[in-house]
Amino acid sequence: EDEDEDRSFLFQSSEQAHAFLPLTPMIIRTGALVLMKIIPLSILPPTFEATAVLACLLWNIIASTIAALALYDLTHRMVMLTHAAQVPSIVEDTKNSISSKGEEDYYTFADVASRTTIMIFCCNPANVFFVSCYSEATFACFTFLGYCFFQRATCHYKHATMFKTAFSSSFYMVASTMCWAIASHGRSNGALTSIFLFIHLCGR
Repeated sequence: EDEDEDRSFLFQSSEQAHAFLPLTPMIIRTGALVLMKIIPLSILPPTFEATAVLACLLWNIIASTIAALALYDLTHRMVMLTHAAQVPSIVEDTKNSISSKGEEDYYTFADVASRTTIMIFCCNPANVFFVSCYSEATFACFTFLGYCFFQRATCHYKHATMFKTAFSSSFYMVASTMCWAIASHGRSNGALTSIFLFIHLCGR
Protein backbone atom coordinates (compact mmCIF):
# COMPACT_ATOMS: atom_id res chain seq x y z
CA GLU A 1 0.00 0.00 0.00
CA ASP A 2 2.83 2.37 0.87
CA GLU A 3 4.47 1.52 -2.45
CA ASP A 4 1.28 2.39 -4.33
CA GLU A 5 1.07 5.72 -2.51
CA ASP A 6 4.67 6.49 -3.40
CA ARG A 7 3.99 5.73 -7.06
CA SER A 8 0.89 7.91 -6.99
CA PHE A 9 2.85 10.78 -5.47
CA LEU A 10 5.64 10.44 -8.03
CA PHE A 11 3.13 10.53 -10.89
CA GLN A 12 1.27 13.56 -9.56
CA SER A 13 4.53 15.46 -9.10
CA SER A 14 5.78 14.68 -12.61
CA GLU A 15 5.02 16.41 -15.91
CA GLN A 16 3.00 13.37 -17.03
CA ALA A 17 0.20 14.34 -14.66
CA HIS A 18 -0.22 17.69 -16.44
CA ALA A 19 0.08 16.64 -20.10
CA PHE A 20 -3.40 15.11 -20.43
CA LEU A 21 -6.45 16.73 -18.89
CA PRO A 22 -9.73 14.95 -18.07
CA LEU A 23 -11.76 15.70 -21.23
CA THR A 24 -11.06 12.43 -23.03
CA PRO A 25 -11.62 10.21 -19.95
CA MET A 26 -14.93 12.02 -19.33
CA ILE A 27 -16.04 11.41 -22.92
CA ILE A 28 -15.02 7.74 -22.70
CA ARG A 29 -16.86 7.20 -19.43
CA THR A 30 -19.99 8.96 -20.68
CA GLY A 31 -19.87 7.00 -23.93
CA ALA A 32 -19.53 3.71 -22.07
CA LEU A 33 -22.52 4.54 -19.86
CA VAL A 34 -24.58 5.50 -22.93
CA LEU A 35 -23.67 2.24 -24.65
CA MET A 36 -24.74 0.28 -21.58
CA LYS A 37 -28.09 2.11 -21.62
CA ILE A 38 -28.98 1.74 -25.30
CA ILE A 39 -27.39 -1.62 -26.13
CA PRO A 40 -28.26 -4.93 -24.44
CA LEU A 41 -25.56 -5.99 -22.02
CA SER A 42 -25.42 -9.41 -23.64
CA ILE A 43 -23.98 -7.81 -26.77
CA LEU A 44 -21.47 -5.56 -25.03
CA PRO A 45 -18.10 -6.73 -23.65
CA PRO A 46 -18.35 -8.43 -20.25
CA THR A 47 -16.58 -5.72 -18.20
CA PHE A 48 -16.99 -1.98 -17.89
CA GLU A 49 -13.33 -1.45 -18.80
CA ALA A 50 -13.80 -3.31 -22.08
CA THR A 51 -16.96 -1.32 -22.80
CA ALA A 52 -14.99 1.86 -22.15
CA VAL A 53 -12.39 0.75 -24.69
CA LEU A 54 -15.18 0.17 -27.24
CA ALA A 55 -16.65 3.62 -26.47
CA CYS A 56 -13.23 5.19 -26.92
CA LEU A 57 -12.76 3.46 -30.27
CA LEU A 58 -16.15 4.68 -31.53
CA TRP A 59 -15.52 8.22 -30.29
CA ASN A 60 -12.07 8.36 -31.86
CA ILE A 61 -13.55 7.32 -35.21
CA ILE A 62 -16.14 10.10 -34.97
CA ALA A 63 -13.59 12.68 -33.79
CA SER A 64 -11.10 11.74 -36.51
CA THR A 65 -13.81 12.05 -39.16
CA ILE A 66 -14.83 15.49 -37.91
CA ALA A 67 -11.19 16.57 -37.79
CA ALA A 68 -10.64 15.42 -41.39
CA LEU A 69 -13.77 17.25 -42.61
CA ALA A 70 -12.75 20.42 -40.79
CA LEU A 71 -9.25 20.19 -42.27
CA TYR A 72 -10.75 19.74 -45.75
CA ASP A 73 -12.96 22.79 -45.37
CA LEU A 74 -10.13 24.88 -43.93
CA THR A 75 -7.72 23.92 -46.72
CA HIS A 76 -10.31 24.50 -49.44
CA ARG A 77 -11.20 27.95 -48.15
CA MET A 78 -7.56 28.95 -47.69
CA VAL A 79 -6.69 27.98 -51.27
CA MET A 80 -9.73 29.75 -52.71
CA LEU A 81 -9.12 32.87 -50.64
CA THR A 82 -5.53 32.97 -51.88
CA HIS A 83 -6.88 32.92 -55.41
CA ALA A 84 -9.50 35.56 -54.50
CA ALA A 85 -6.73 37.86 -53.27
CA GLN A 86 -5.03 37.53 -56.66
CA VAL A 87 -8.26 37.89 -58.65
CA PRO A 88 -10.47 40.63 -57.11
CA SER A 89 -13.54 39.60 -59.11
CA ILE A 90 -13.90 36.41 -57.05
CA VAL A 91 -16.03 36.84 -53.95
CA GLU A 92 -15.25 35.27 -50.60
CA ASP A 93 -18.03 32.69 -50.74
CA THR A 94 -16.48 29.82 -52.66
CA LYS A 95 -19.86 28.14 -53.17
CA ASN A 96 -21.08 30.84 -55.58
CA SER A 97 -21.25 30.05 -59.28
CA ILE A 98 -17.91 30.24 -61.08
CA SER A 99 -17.99 32.41 -64.17
CA SER A 100 -14.81 31.61 -66.03
CA LYS A 101 -12.98 28.45 -67.04
CA GLY A 102 -9.85 29.59 -65.19
CA GLU A 103 -11.75 30.06 -61.94
CA GLU A 104 -13.36 26.65 -62.37
CA ASP A 105 -9.95 25.07 -62.83
CA TYR A 106 -8.73 26.77 -59.66
CA TYR A 107 -11.78 25.51 -57.77
CA THR A 108 -10.89 22.01 -58.95
CA PHE A 109 -7.30 22.56 -57.84
CA ALA A 110 -8.55 23.63 -54.39
CA ASP A 111 -10.63 20.47 -54.16
CA VAL A 112 -7.68 18.28 -55.14
CA ALA A 113 -5.39 20.07 -52.67
CA SER A 114 -7.94 19.62 -49.89
CA ARG A 115 -8.42 15.93 -50.65
CA THR A 116 -4.65 15.41 -50.73
CA THR A 117 -4.31 17.16 -47.38
CA ILE A 118 -6.84 14.94 -45.62
CA MET A 119 -5.37 11.83 -47.27
CA ILE A 120 -1.99 12.72 -45.78
CA PHE A 121 -3.68 13.44 -42.46
CA CYS A 122 -5.51 10.10 -42.43
CA CYS A 123 -2.48 8.05 -43.56
CA ASN A 124 0.20 9.64 -41.41
CA PRO A 125 2.52 7.38 -39.35
CA ALA A 126 1.00 8.65 -36.08
CA ASN A 127 -2.45 7.45 -37.11
CA VAL A 128 -2.23 4.68 -34.50
CA PHE A 129 -2.86 7.33 -31.83
CA PHE A 130 -6.15 8.25 -33.48
CA VAL A 131 -7.64 4.77 -33.02
CA SER A 132 -6.20 3.90 -29.60
CA CYS A 133 -7.39 5.11 -26.20
CA TYR A 134 -5.52 8.37 -26.55
CA SER A 135 -6.43 12.07 -26.55
CA GLU A 136 -5.01 12.81 -30.01
CA ALA A 137 -8.27 12.44 -31.95
CA THR A 138 -10.23 14.57 -29.50
CA PHE A 139 -7.58 17.27 -29.52
CA ALA A 140 -7.33 17.34 -33.32
CA CYS A 141 -11.12 17.42 -33.68
CA PHE A 142 -11.70 20.52 -31.58
CA THR A 143 -8.47 22.25 -32.64
CA PHE A 144 -9.20 21.91 -36.36
CA LEU A 145 -12.82 22.94 -35.81
CA GLY A 146 -11.54 26.02 -33.99
CA TYR A 147 -9.30 27.02 -36.89
CA CYS A 148 -12.10 26.31 -39.36
CA PHE A 149 -14.52 28.58 -37.49
CA PHE A 150 -11.78 31.18 -37.04
CA GLN A 151 -11.15 31.28 -40.78
CA ARG A 152 -14.85 31.83 -41.41
CA ALA A 153 -14.94 34.55 -38.74
CA THR A 154 -12.06 36.50 -40.31
CA CYS A 155 -13.62 36.21 -43.78
CA HIS A 156 -16.98 37.51 -42.54
CA TYR A 157 -15.23 40.32 -40.62
CA LYS A 158 -13.42 41.51 -43.75
CA HIS A 159 -16.74 41.66 -45.63
CA ALA A 160 -18.87 42.88 -42.70
CA THR A 161 -21.04 45.41 -44.57
CA MET A 162 -24.33 44.30 -43.01
CA PHE A 163 -25.44 43.54 -39.45
CA LYS A 164 -26.14 39.93 -40.41
CA THR A 165 -22.58 39.46 -41.67
CA ALA A 166 -21.13 41.13 -38.57
CA PHE A 167 -23.25 38.84 -36.40
CA SER A 168 -21.97 35.81 -38.32
CA SER A 169 -18.41 36.96 -37.73
CA SER A 170 -19.02 37.21 -33.98
CA PHE A 171 -20.75 33.82 -33.94
CA TYR A 172 -17.86 32.08 -35.69
CA MET A 173 -15.32 33.80 -33.44
CA VAL A 174 -17.16 32.63 -30.32
CA ALA A 175 -17.45 29.13 -31.80
CA SER A 176 -13.71 28.99 -32.54
CA THR A 177 -12.86 30.18 -29.04
CA MET A 178 -15.15 27.57 -27.49
CA CYS A 179 -13.60 24.81 -29.60
CA TRP A 180 -10.09 25.82 -28.57
CA ALA A 181 -11.18 26.02 -24.93
CA ILE A 182 -12.59 22.49 -25.14
CA ALA A 183 -9.40 21.28 -26.83
CA SER A 184 -7.32 22.76 -24.02
CA HIS A 185 -9.32 20.60 -21.59
CA GLY A 186 -8.04 17.53 -23.43
CA ARG A 187 -4.36 18.41 -23.69
CA SER A 188 -2.48 21.11 -21.84
CA ASN A 189 -0.73 22.37 -24.98
CA GLY A 190 -4.12 23.39 -26.34
CA ALA A 191 -3.76 26.54 -24.23
CA LEU A 192 -1.14 27.72 -26.74
CA THR A 193 -3.93 28.59 -29.19
CA SER A 194 -4.74 31.52 -26.90
CA ILE A 195 -1.49 33.12 -28.10
CA PHE A 196 -2.68 32.88 -31.71
CA LEU A 197 -6.03 34.41 -30.77
CA PHE A 198 -4.35 37.16 -28.74
CA ILE A 199 -2.08 38.13 -31.65
CA HIS A 200 -5.07 38.26 -34.01
CA LEU A 201 -7.07 40.47 -31.64
CA CYS A 202 -4.10 42.81 -31.21
CA GLY A 203 -3.75 43.06 -34.99
CA ARG A 204 -7.44 43.74 -35.41
